[in-house]
Amino acid sequence: MKYFISSLLILIVAVTVSCNNEKQQAVQATSVDTTITLPVGFSASVFADTLGSARNIAFNSNGDIFVKLGGIKNGRGILRLRDTNNDGVADNISGFGNYGGTGIAIKNG
Repeated sequence: MKYFISSLLILIVAVTVSCNNEKQQAVQATSVDTTITLPVGFSASVFADTLGSARNIAFNSNGDIFVKLGGIKNGRGILRLRDTNNDGVADNISGFGNYGGTGIAIKNG
């Protein structure tokens, strides 16, 4: 019993000491450099945004891009992106599969 009381007392003291009653200083956001550097002859542009948390990407032979999301967005876990007018931006976005996760592959595609 004496061992139990001593252990309990030590636990109470440890918990009390670990509690910090000092006010935490607010963390200030700093700007993040979002620029990328590409080799000569390469360029980059946004093909699609606001898709959600993309986990994996696969390309079909006809140019469609399939994106496996990490979670569900609007009831879909896989999105198909298609550029219908060849301007470098996804014009047609459709989805299927009501589950997120990892891994995507196109068979014979």
